[in-house]
Amino acid sequence: MIKSQKWFVFIIIAIFSLSLKAQQNPNDIIPLDPEIKTGKLENGLTYFIKVNKKPEKRAELMLAVKAGAVLEDDDQNGLAHFCEHMAFNGTKNFPKNELVNYLESIGVKFGGDLNAFTSHDETVYMLQLPTDKNEQFEKGMQVLEDWAHNVSYDNSEIDKERGVILEEWRLRKGAEDRVRKKHEPFIYYKSRYALRDVLGDTNVITKAPYEAFTRFYHDWYRPDLMAVIAVGDFDMKEMEAKIKEHFGKIAARQNPRTKPQYDMPPHSENLVSIASDKELSFPSVRIYFKRPGRPLGTYEDYRQNIIASLFDQMLNSRLEEISRQPKAPFRFAYTNEGTFEGKSRAFMLFAGCKGDAIESSFSTMLTEAFRVVSSGYTDTELERAKKSLMSRIEEAFNEKDKTESRNYAFEYLQHFLENDAAPGVTAEFEFYKKLLPQITLNDVNSMTNVYMRRENNVITISSPDRKDVTAPTKERVSFVWDSISKSLITAYKDDYLNKPLLEKKPAPGKIAKEKIFKDLNVYEWELSNGVKVVLKPTDFKNDEILFTSFSPGGTSLLSDDDYYSCYLASSIFNQSGLGEFSENQFDKYLAGKEVRVNSGISELTESVTGNSTKKDIETMFQMIYMRFTQPRKDNDIFLSYIDKLKAQVKDSKNSPRSTFSDSVKVTVSNHHFREKPLSEEIIGKLDLDKSFKFYKNRFADAGDFTFVFTGSFSTEEIKPLILKYIASLPGTSRKESWKDVGITYPKGKVEKEVKKGIEKQSSVRLVFSGKFDWSRENRYLLNSTMQVLNIKLREILREEKGGTYGVGAYAQPKHFPRDEYSINVMFGCNPDRVDELIKAVLDQMKGMVGAKPEDKYMVKVKEIQKRDREVNLKENHFWIQKLYTSYLWNENPELILKEGELTDKLTGADIQKTAKKYFSFDNYIRLVLYPEK
Repeated sequence: MIKSQKWFVFIIIAIFSLSLKAQQNPNDIIPLDPEIKTGKLENGLTYFIKVNKKPEKRAELMLAVKAGAVLEDDDQNGLAHFCEHMAFNGTKNFPKNELVNYLESIGVKFGGDLNAFTSHDETVYMLQLPTDKNEQFEKGMQVLEDWAHNVSYDNSEIDKERGVILEEWRLRKGAEDRVRKKHEPFIYYKSRYALRDVLGDTNVITKAPYEAFTRFYHDWYRPDLMAVIAVGDFDMKEMEAKIKEHFGKIAARQNPRTKPQYDMPPHSENLVSIASDKELSFPSVRIYFKRPGRPLGTYEDYRQNIIASLFDQMLNSRLEEISRQPKAPFRFAYTNEGTFEGKSRAFMLFAGCKGDAIESSFSTMLTEAFRVVSSGYTDTELERAKKSLMSRIEEAFNEKDKTESRNYAFEYLQHFLENDAAPGVTAEFEFYKKLLPQITLNDVNSMTNVYMRRENNVITISSPDRKDVTAPTKERVSFVWDSISKSLITAYKDDYLNKPLLEKKPAPGKIAKEKIFKDLNVYEWELSNGVKVVLKPTDFKNDEILFTSFSPGGTSLLSDDDYYSCYLASSIFNQSGLGEFSENQFDKYLAGKEVRVNSGISELTESVTGNSTKKDIETMFQMIYMRFTQPRKDNDIFLSYIDKLKAQVKDSKNSPRSTFSDSVKVTVSNHHFREKPLSEEIIGKLDLDKSFKFYKNRFADAGDFTFVFTGSFSTEEIKPLILKYIASLPGTSRKESWKDVGITYPKGKVEKEVKKGIEKQSSVRLVFSGKFDWSRENRYLLNSTMQVLNIKLREILREEKGGTYGVGAYAQPKHFPRDEYSINVMFGCNPDRVDELIKAVLDQMKGMVGAKPEDKYMVKVKEIQKRDREVNLKENHFWIQKLYTSYLWNENPELILKEGELTDKLTGADIQKTAKKYFSFDNYIRLVLYPEK
């Protein structure tokens, strides 16, 4: 049966490939991936099913509803989003909180495996379920069905959830939100989208009658507007039968309410919106070139999307080059073309400006866009862009049987909601191989006539309300636009270096010692220069190679006098190119290569990290070698970096969140000299020559480095590259370690209030700290205790009290420079409820000290850990992190396979004992952000 299915898929793909070679009608719809089972039930519900084994024993399920905020009646503004929340607050088969309680008890994580979102046009529910226990999977399918037609809308639950929604609304409030609301009437000019904020009107949220909720649910949650998407490790026929069983019994709506289609009305003139706010993080300019949409899912649509990707990539590269110049007007800029609201499309330009250069940012960005209009792109730019696109689709093709189910589910979601093509990566790979060579420079350049029209354009300028920031007037914006759009702009000069990255290959070293951990399939090599290399070949991905490394030292070896001259060295030199290649030239060299290698210098270590595909593995090793031996000092990049940092500091001064974050950092570090927030004074101390000298010193001796590699390689394949590029690194065998510079947590109770901002919102941070008994078991127990605490805090602060949208608690046990720990609890809330909610947090923590948690919490935590571990053991990222920490902490890596034993023997008594030990109520920091008035 399996074999015949594979032959069927092969035949369908072959037919699709042949169709590409024929003269295809551009307006024909691209066939759906032949590996997808799709259909429509009699009630109108659509379904998509695909078998996929990544991750194993899991299914990614989605319920998509073509109904969002734009369909709300005037008395329902905000209720589309509210209805999404209510789906988690009780259904016919899962009253009140039983839905979340049950799913957590089978290892489903709230917010990770269980989530939802609402937008203007749709609402989507997401649920990842285990598939190896039929009873659990069946109940999970019942959850999905209940969302579709059995949500309870219990009045008391609606009233409790009003507070949660208000806190989500409060969390989103701030300068960015205030400015966005000023711009939206221009962006969504005279359209329904300008009238409907997804979070809605607080008067409606707090006062809407219960009937308004059920009316929205009845009108729009109906099978003809729904799709069920199922991707995962299951039998396709059984999955189809379950969908028909659960969703086929939902009655089609009799005389359904007509669903309106809202469009974006045209406007002939440019619309300009200028808004300022004293708390805005940074100034910005955004330009929308709006236009009517085109038929989606066709061959021509697919071709146009490829051209759009090429166009965006080339213009983004030009904007990035400008941002690296010493006096660049913007800190960053980018462009994007795609679907917009109301089935329209938009070509968009965005710049994050420096405070004194808003008009200059606007004119520079506009000039680059119209430079393409005047003289187009170059052949070399197009060649690089094609290489990059081809490389990405090739990587996706290589991973087609190792792609996560969630990625496929989102692809089919877009197909249902937007009619995007979903032919499958095999067909897409063939499509790219056929189309990319045919796309000419003229094809791409001619898109300026489509993108940059003279009508339906909107310019928005967001400006901090400060004396040193001047935004242009609307008249000035119009003048600049007219001047640039009518000018003949000189052609772009493509500066690239056509030579090998590493011209002289190093002489290879040798392996001095070898150790093999057979149960782990891990190899440990000690090289002739002293470097230790740890290798774990895997088959978790077909084309993914990851690595990390560490060496003791870091910025702790800097004197206090030199600290601020050099502490940002790795950030500077990661942006400065390599060897003879400037950063711009280096980016161009890497076109078509899927590879990344960066160096880092933290407080206690220096490192080199990165990743690549198999075809680019030698480039990755060359870059590793050059990060050590050929760092590049570039004064222009340094000046540009300094300029951006200064702009960042100026812009962040009036931001309440930034001010609070700085205060947390200073307080938690006990006002240590090295933990001062970035300031213009500190930036002024940065010294390029000293930084370069320090960087070279940290990477002068590779002999005390440990490298960890994991991914799709064999030891025989990777061995010659390690000997050539890592065993050849300089190793002087110097013996050194980090120094303890004395950054400690404050003792006793510390309370600090920060008053900043005009919104009625508070941020709360509680930090508990103390000495830690370092061991593998104690780390596990502390983290498990935090998992219990997180569930309890969500239940009390969010679900019972409706006091916050989200609360998080996490622990940080540290081994270096000394054994200690910190516990952080964070949430946002109404300033009037700060004391009440902090007391609730402390009460829950004290309750855990006084009694062991109920069995239901232990079931949840243990099951979540087991299910996470099932997935993690087949992930490269998990293994590289575990091996890294094992070697960093000098622990036996073989214990990684025994972590499940810790879960098996975990008890409620262990949690209580750990809480008693580390919940230090006499030694914690209370930090609260309040509004100024």
